[in-house]
Order: sequence, then structure tokens, then C-alpha cells
Amino acid sequence: MMSKENSFTWRYQIVPEERYHPDIGKYHTYGIQAMWRASNGRMAQKTIHDVGTDRETVENMAKLFTKRQLRPIHFSDVVEDMLP
Repeated sequence: MMSKENSFTWRYQIVPEERYHPDIGKYHTYGIQAMWRASNGRMAQKTIHDVGTDRETVENMAKLFTKRQLRPIHFSDVVEDMLP
């Protein structure tokens, strides 16, 4: 029997954000949000804010996580490992 968690399809999407830092002022950045698709629709599971300022890099990370069906329990560690 399949566990409830294994029946989900994980989806990762970018989240555009505007942040402020005292040294540089306002800047645009992107976070990644883990979502799951269940029979009743999608619900946010976890968001990591301010992953990076390069949209393409963050989009590629989100696409890879979706393609590989990264479980959100590993989400923070994998993001940290992928950043320079």
C-alpha cells in the first residue's frame, strides 16, 4: 500500500520577491515554493525566500526539483548545497 505522502506529486515554483538590505537598498530576488497536488487541489508546503537574484538559475532549480520529485523534507538542504 502506498503511503499518503507518496501519493502526492511535488511541484516547485519560483516566487518573485522584493527585499531590502541596508548596504544596497531594495533589490529583486526569487524564492522557491514547494507545492503538492492532491485530489483537492494544490496547497503550499514550504517556501524558501531569497534563494537568488538570477531568475533563470532559480527557475532551473525549481524545474529540477519538480522533475526529480524532490521531497520537501530535503528541500532546504538541497537548496543550500546548490548555492555557491
